[in-house]
Amino acid sequence: MLILPASVRADLERWALADHPHETCGVLVGLRDDTATHVEHAVAVHNRASEPTERYDLDPGEFVAADAAARARGLDLVGIWHSHPDRPAEPSALDRAAAWSGWSYLIVALSARGIGDVRSWRLIAGRFDEEQIAQCPPAPPSGALAGGAGSPFFSRRSSASCSSVGASFPMRSSPPSTVAGAT
Repeated sequence: MLILPASVRADLERWALADHPHETCGVLVGLRDDTATHVEHAVAVHNRASEPTERYDLDPGEFVAADAAARARGLDLVGIWHSHPDRPAEPSALDRAAAWSGWSYLIVALSARGIGDVRSWRLIAGRFDEEQIAQCPPAPPSGALAGGAGSPFFSRRSSASCSSVGASFPMRSSPPSTVAGAT
C-alpha cells in the first residue's frame, strides 16, 4: 500500500497540469514499514527526454540531489512519479523496462481538460501489479517521520485511517539501476 497525503497528491497534480502536454516526473520521498510505503513529500525532477510528450528521463544530478536530501532527513526515495498526458495511468512496456523492483511507480493521467486517474504500480516478477493508494490527510512535519517505522507517526496512522483505491501488493525492495522511463 502507498500512503499518499492529500497535499502530496495536490502537488503532483499541479506540477502535471503546469507541464501539460509534456510528461512531468520526479521522486517520492518517505519511508517503508512492514505494511506500507509512507510518502512524506514528492520532488519534481527535470525531464530531460528528447521527446518529453512521449516519455520521461529523470535528470541524474537532480535524482542524486533528491536522494542525498532525503537521506540527510532520515528518509529514502521510495518511488518514481510521472504524468501520462492524454493517456491512461497505466505503465507502458518502456515504463516496465526502466522500472526497479520494490519501488512505487505513481502515474498521473491528465488531459487538457484536467486530471484523470492517479494510480500506483509495483514491478513484481517482471510485470507491474497495481498497488493500493491510501489517500490521507496532509503529512505531519518531516521530523515526525525521521524516526522510521517506530516513530509516533507510524504507530498512529494505519491504512484503516485513509480512504483506499486500487489493489494490494507484496513488499519487496531492491536498489535502483536506471532513471529513465517512457509511456
